[in-house]
Amino acid sequence: MDDIEDHDENCIIVAYFHKDIENIMEHLQKAGIDARSYYGGNSQKVNDENKGLFEDGKLRCLVAGHDVIAQGHNLQEYCSLMYV
Repeated sequence: MDDIEDHDENCIIVAYFHKDIENIMEHLQKAGIDARSYYGGNSQKVNDENKGLFEDGKLRCLVAGHDVIAQGHNLQEYCSLMYV
């Protein structure tokens, strides 16, 4: 959290478990960081919307599930930092 709060760059945070994604999202929202999730706990429509916002530069942080990232999405080209 300290690293993310110290800059304005876009980032992806990858987590393995749904509960971890939910906890990370809670902390980011409490810190006032514009973040959305991209994982199996969302509907496909929500995931597509969140991914699109991130790719369009309208979202600072994307918290993604490892299983979704493993599908071959090349999201790192839309950010400066990636946390795994």
